[in-house]
Amino acid sequence: MQLSGREIGVPGRTIPKRFLSAGIAAAGVALLLTGALASDRKLPQLEWTASEWAQWRDGQIARIFEPAKFQGESVIVRSQVSKRCAEAFGVLTPAIRAIDEDPDALKEMGNFIAFVRAQGSMASKSRALGLDVSDAKYWTEVRRFVSLPPLLSSPSFLARVSDPLTYRGAVAMIERQNLGLAEEKQWKVLPFQAQFIKSVDRTTYGRLLVFAPDQEGPDGQMCDKWVTFAIATPGQQGPKPASVSVVTVAKTTKQAYFMDYVRHEGSEGIELMPTAVLPESPSKNCYDCHKSAVVPVKPEVEYGFGKGGALVARAPSGHVALNAKIREYGALAFPNHDKAAYGPCIGPSSSPQRMTVIREMARAEGLGEGAVERIAAAMDCAKCHDAFAPLNFPEPVRTDREVRSMRRGKGIAQTFIEQGWMPPGNTLSHEERQVLWKSLSAEYFNPATSDGVLTDWLKGK
Repeated sequence: MQLSGREIGVPGRTIPKRFLSAGIAAAGVALLLTGALASDRKLPQLEWTASEWAQWRDGQIARIFEPAKFQGESVIVRSQVSKRCAEAFGVLTPAIRAIDEDPDALKEMGNFIAFVRAQGSMASKSRALGLDVSDAKYWTEVRRFVSLPPLLSSPSFLARVSDPLTYRGAVAMIERQNLGLAEEKQWKVLPFQAQFIKSVDRTTYGRLLVFAPDQEGPDGQMCDKWVTFAIATPGQQGPKPASVSVVTVAKTTKQAYFMDYVRHEGSEGIELMPTAVLPESPSKNCYDCHKSAVVPVKPEVEYGFGKGGALVARAPSGHVALNAKIREYGALAFPNHDKAAYGPCIGPSSSPQRMTVIREMARAEGLGEGAVERIAAAMDCAKCHDAFAPLNFPEPVRTDREVRSMRRGKGIAQTFIEQGWMPPGNTLSHEERQVLWKSLSAEYFNPATSDGVLTDWLKGK
């Protein structure tokens, strides 16, 4: 991929064949020796029965999701989940073949193994993206898909989009290009302030989103590219925003590819460096938030340009057409990523504890049986989401990520539900929407008892 006229190489790395180092695996074995299911037999437990594995698994589930206090709130710590999953997978690795050959053990352990493998990958700095391969290897595999269109990676555009005084000039370059394109091929530009999370470089909520449809990708594939530049919002002080995020949708294969970049001053002007090859990558697991690859755009504020090219707030409208395009994609596959290993979607079609959970939450808010019935009718999230974007772990679970990173301390799914954007067409009151989210979250996973839809799935139910 050409970046600012120069090729950026990937540092040579040897990708280990084993998922974890021997040291982590040994730590996991030590954990087993001191855990709830100690045994005199020689480890690893290649001869354990399905019930013995299930007993060990249940102890690990409680340990993995043990809540901790963070800023005065009891939450699940995301990094601890990854660390403990890595340790559990280290214990399991020598026994996976034996488990796979025992139908009873596989039924008990199959989902748990998939989960701890996927979550444990992020315990390694080289796998911050939570993929089946290292971040650097992922870059070498997808760099042809995640390159920026030439206009957006040109030194002149990068210079303009990196200075608040010339944001208007950057947009003007796109507008001039659009003059030579058919209407359906024209790029869409939306400057806005995000309401959920700061940019990858943690500097701003400001974004300049560019939707570039029908870009030619590898082997002649047509790709839509969603490129988001971090920009300064009006009056913002502090470090200059430098990150750029790309989501590419390959329209023929229905595959989605992610990559973040940072802009930096080089010998030939501003250049782009993929975060996947940085020694300390600021990027995290994209799938934690991007369950549908391209997340619907819900700006806090949309911007236009006023006198002198300054950003000025305007009535929100530019996101409507973009969200209509996002809905057209349907289900997208993520290469090197096992989405199913993140567990089931919230709001399954049936749940034995649902009405009990809703009544408990509704009673706490002073809501009656009529509200309970309305809330129950709105809880069938999986009916739609299973088909294209399961709202699975960690989205339904209260973690330190929401407290630490989200603008209002609330996750994306919670905000969509409490704002009434989901489920579509609902007429629930504000109080009912709050109870709806609390009920969905409690049904999915109760940290006080370590049970719920997620736990049932981990146990093979």
